[in-house]
Amino acid sequence: MNVLADAESDKDGDTAPQIAASGTVTMAMPLGKRSREQIFRETTETYLATLGAFGHASLPTPEELEPQLMSRIEGEFAMENMAFRADGGAGGRLMKPSSLPPIAIAMAMRKLFRIVVIRPSGTSEGEARARGMLARYETTGPDEGLYVGRPEYMRSIVRRFSSGMSKEGAKLVFDLVRSHADAVEPNDNPDLIAVNNGIFDFVKKELMPFSSEHVFLSKVRTNYDRNAVTSPIITNPDGTEWEIVQWTVDLFDDAERTQLLWEVLSASVRPLVRWNKAVYPFDEDGENGKGTFLVLVRCLVGAGSWVSIPIADFANKFQLAQIVNKSLVVTDENDVGSFSDKLANYKAVITGDVITIEEKFENPYSYVPHVFVIECLNSFPKAKDTSRSHYRRQLFWPFSKSFTGSANSSIKEDYLTRREVLEYVLHRVLHAEPFYKLSEPKASRKVLGEFKNLNDPVRACWEDIEHQLIWDLVPTAFLYELYVAWTERYAPNGKAVGIGEFGRRIGAIVRETGHWEQGTYRPGTQMNEPELLIERFDLRNWMNPSYTGTDPSKRCQPKLLERYRGFKRSATWVANVDDDDDDSDLDRALDVDCDLPAAA
Repeated sequence: MNVLADAESDKDGDTAPQIAASGTVTMAMPLGKRSREQIFRETTETYLATLGAFGHASLPTPEELEPQLMSRIEGEFAMENMAFRADGGAGGRLMKPSSLPPIAIAMAMRKLFRIVVIRPSGTSEGEARARGMLARYETTGPDEGLYVGRPEYMRSIVRRFSSGMSKEGAKLVFDLVRSHADAVEPNDNPDLIAVNNGIFDFVKKELMPFSSEHVFLSKVRTNYDRNAVTSPIITNPDGTEWEIVQWTVDLFDDAERTQLLWEVLSASVRPLVRWNKAVYPFDEDGENGKGTFLVLVRCLVGAGSWVSIPIADFANKFQLAQIVNKSLVVTDENDVGSFSDKLANYKAVITGDVITIEEKFENPYSYVPHVFVIECLNSFPKAKDTSRSHYRRQLFWPFSKSFTGSANSSIKEDYLTRREVLEYVLHRVLHAEPFYKLSEPKASRKVLGEFKNLNDPVRACWEDIEHQLIWDLVPTAFLYELYVAWTERYAPNGKAVGIGEFGRRIGAIVRETGHWEQGTYRPGTQMNEPELLIERFDLRNWMNPSYTGTDPSKRCQPKLLERYRGFKRSATWVANVDDDDDDSDLDRALDVDCDLPAAA
């Protein structure tokens, strides 16, 4: 029986008690005939009808409500048992409850608070009710303006009504509340930004008050001050001056990377924009400013809105629960050479896709993370994922300048934590010209290229041999044998991938260059010249079977087949790559035919 649904049956005029003008209550069931559930439901509804609407200042707290409602329930049980005795004892005596029952708590929670089911974008209302996060709107305190969930937090609310409520009892309360709570989608307008003292409209450049109609799960915990237009100047102990804009310039001596710094700060306070990038502050040496920048971004977003999760930990399903009600993932250290095997959750978080949140001993629920990801790296991470969908989510941000011996510790420990500095930074990024895509400095593109080669030997091989190829038509089977020989020579501790995997990878890699077409082609004159890589890597299957001499130019002219599956050089062809297509490039990659040279 859905008792919470029955509790609202007064809408159809059936069993709920009615309050007469005199203030007395008329019962749908006569005294002495009611069940415990009916008493709980009717008494709670009658009491709640005397209270104001949600948000009214006169509403009691759970601690105030509990003794008042318990007194009424106990009184109703006493009246019921008196009627039972007067009726000759027919039907059985009812035992009084020792605490508020789940149905009463559920009804009271819906009266006192705005409680909703968070509906992930793209899910049905039924799915949301079954798997969405239950959350309460906060009207005061540090989380004012937010809908806050997490199972333990919601249980803490239940315990305010009944301190001894068990976990199983709290689950029953949640089920009752969930069945009638509104299913709402979080705000998806990227130009509405929840700051500490309201909602900022990024387009209109104005601050609005918080409202329960705007569903935010996190906020920037720095106040917006419309007068914070001048960058504070701070005097150092030695009498020199420090100012944050100049400090950002001095970090790099590179205008592109300084520009990216301000973009990253903006992205950190605008998590509803689909940036589709994780930013990697990168350098293999210390004392380069990475850690100091992270102090700034953490202080700007504020404690309670950021979390630290290393890349490898995204594969741990229980770690993802930390993302709930957060807007920033920012991590100081990732293990040197850390190997990331399963990156599906990591990629989903970066692009704001639906993930499943699992906490130990809790029911899983669906959640859409709106977080910006910053992962500091002191070396390249290792990953099995070599797809474009992985690489295009990465923005390496080199911190190549050294401050060894000249670092000012006051910047990190004092200046960047000051309210006036943070409010100026927030004002500056909120009043900047709107942008919705992060720039890629030249230095970033260079480091990404290095990472791709280190992470994928197939790519490294291609980068090495492409400019050495003489043939204008390069069979895939030839490339594979060349890759195997290259791996044995330059990566002896590595293991060459199979020909099928090689075909998928090389197809995607070669298309990126825009220098080659792929398909099945007749050799024509495109393979007439000796391909000297045959000699260099001792590719015996591709040597001329009719020649036994030592002249490389003759040894490297195999007997050709009529057609080859492979790549044809083109100076004008440009690959048509759709940046929004995650993996279809790999799906379309050529399937590998083992086209070996014709036998003698």
